[in-house]
Amino acid sequence: MENASKALIIAGAILISILLISVGIMIMNASNGVTAGAQDQMDALAIQQFNSRWDAYSGNQNGAAVKNLIAAIRVNNKSANKPNTIKVTCAENIGGTHTAVTEKTDDSSLSTLYNALSSSALLKCSFTTNSQGFIEAVTITNR
Repeated sequence: MENASKALIIAGAILISILLISVGIMIMNASNGVTAGAQDQMDALAIQQFNSRWDAYSGNQNGAAVKNLIAAIRVNNKSANKPNTIKVTCAENIGGTHTAVTEKTDDSSLSTLYNALSSSALLKCSFTTNSQGFIEAVTITNR
C-alpha cells in the first residue's frame, strides 16, 4: 500500500511537470507572435519614413521642384547604406529639353538631366513602388 501511494505521488508530480512545461511552451509561442508583430510594425514604419521623403514631389510640379527631386535622388542613390536606389524615367522632350526615354540611376545621367531641365518647366511626377512597398522609380512627364 505504501508503494502504491508513492507511485501515485510520483505520477502526480510527473503530470504537474508536463503541465508546467506545456504552459511554458504556450507562453513562448505567444511571445514569438508579439515579436513578429513588432517587427512588421517596424518594417511598415521604415517604408513610410523612406516614402515620405518623396511625397511632396508627387503630382504637378515646376521645373525647380523637379530639379530638387533629382538632386535628392542623386544623394539617395550615392549613399552606400541605402538599399533602395530610385530610377528616374523621363518622357522624351520634357520641359523643352530633349531627353531619351530611359531609366536613369547613375549620378552622371541624373546630373545631365538636372542641368538640362528648365526651372520654369511645367512637369508631372509619379512614383511606383516595389513589392516591399518602397518607392523604386519616378516617372517625369510634361503636364
